[in-house]
Amino acid sequence: MTVLSNSLNFATAGNTIFGVLNGLAAHGSTNFTVSVMPGAAAAGTLLNTASVSGSELDLNLPNNTNSVATTIALPQADLGLLLAATTNTVIAGSNVTYTVTLTNAGPGDALNVTLTDVLPPGLSSVTVSNPLGSGSVASGIATAALSRLAVGNTATVTIGGLAPGASISPTPPLLPPLRWIR
Repeated sequence: MTVLSNSLNFATAGNTIFGVLNGLAAHGSTNFTVSVMPGAAAAGTLLNTASVSGSELDLNLPNNTNSVATTIALPQADLGLLLAATTNTVIAGSNVTYTVTLTNAGPGDALNVTLTDVLPPGLSSVTVSNPLGSGSVASGIATAALSRLAVGNTATVTIGGLAPGASISPTPPLLPPLRWIR
């Protein structure tokens, strides 16, 4: 969770906000507003507990602490993908390119999107191009990451490599043995 602002500009330390009001009159009150940005890991219930204390003798300690629970729901998204090869037939040892088109039909933005593509065995010199994020290849698996894919948007990831194939060295033709004619 990230604290975005607090109305009295109190100090923050992690998820704790603290400060001094410099006095509050008898029967007085003050409002304090805190804006936070919960991360995806905060999905579920966010419990906010506030407490107050003073240097005077407090006659009613139970009313010095209060809590409120807020339900944090992750956005909903309908992700889809289309995987296509640029051609259905390639020559052994030549380039092969796959295009993966990611879509989000909503209703909300998709956050922290990860594409995982298990590559065909033997594909070598693999590259991943992801203009909207990062891409990598490890142990025959191509991965691409996007921080956000908005509703109705698409993202295109290109995966390229060399198709498996034997490297053939030319061998000299077999010639019949030479005969000497005298």
